[in-house]
Amino acid sequence: GASGGSIGTDGTFVAPISPGTYTITATSSLDPVKPAVATVDVRDFDAADAFTSASNPNGAWSYGWTGSLGSGFTPFVNHGPRTDGLDDWDSWPTASILHNATLKNITVSGTNVVLVPNQLSMHPGSGGQYSVLRWTAPEAGSMDVRASFMGLDPAPTTTDVHVLLNGVSKFDGTVNAYHAGQSFQGVLDVQAGDTVDVAVGFGNGTYYSDTTGVQFRINKVTPALSVSPSSVLLAPGSSKTFTASALGLSDSNVTWLVEEGSFGGTISPDGTYTAPDLPGVYHVVATSTANPSISIKATVVVASTSAALRPEMKTFGLPVLFSPTPFEHSVIVLARR
Repeated sequence: GASGGSIGTDGTFVAPISPGTYTITATSSLDPVKPAVATVDVRDFDAADAFTSASNPNGAWSYGWTGSLGSGFTPFVNHGPRTDGLDDWDSWPTASILHNATLKNITVSGTNVVLVPNQLSMHPGSGGQYSVLRWTAPEAGSMDVRASFMGLDPAPTTTDVHVLLNGVSKFDGTVNAYHAGQSFQGVLDVQAGDTVDVAVGFGNGTYYSDTTGVQFRINKVTPALSVSPSSVLLAPGSSKTFTASALGLSDSNVTWLVEEGSFGGTISPDGTYTAPDLPGVYHVVATSTANPSISIKATVVVASTSAALRPEMKTFGLPVLFSPTPFEHSVIVLARR
């Protein structure tokens, strides 16, 4: 639909504003029962998609190295043409970052390392320098940060890998196997100008055979609230405390109200709801104080214990049998002559 972008009659797809995975379907006018389907990933920032050896920094991306984890960042300055056809930034033997911008597999010159199309690799320096791929936040917000690391050298790769926010580690791991590794996914709150780095060090103390494949993607999180519990069954006059949490907002502070007004019960500033005496269905609404246009509601069902019984379990003065399903009886009428 419209929320998934648009596509022209010539097949030109225009991505939507919101990141995600979308499906494009092509249907033959001659044989409409056999459509073809393509999947499109829309991302705010993707290090591999954005890589270029034409400039450093490159928009939100920078390529460089640090002498130790989280220390001062030095941009790479070399990006000369390579005989193997890969793009790169490096200050070799300090460290390097390579990218395969072609549509075929490429073997890194002088190694057994193969980069598939659109793959990034990072290599630490001979003196223990960290290879660093840096993203600088263009604006404030909550970011869904995803980074994965994989050994690309059959030897195998032996590196230490990290994700840092403003030089402070948010993830630390190791890569010690061929075509295996570790990954990170988390939401990081940033201000404009903050930096998120992926860093690769030489792990076991030697930089030989340490080529590490890297994926690094960042999407801005859509601001939203969640409330717990999202629904609850209460007896008349009883209480329940609701809590709210925020994603993509500067804080989790909310204001509370009952949608039906005092008729539907009361709720205190700390989220404690007290049900009315009258059974019914009511709604508790939490509204963000950071962004009052964002709110969420929880459903409250107020019912007495007897009203909550199933019909077939009710008892009356005379024995009465209730059935949960419709039934029929034959009736015989006798007439007196």
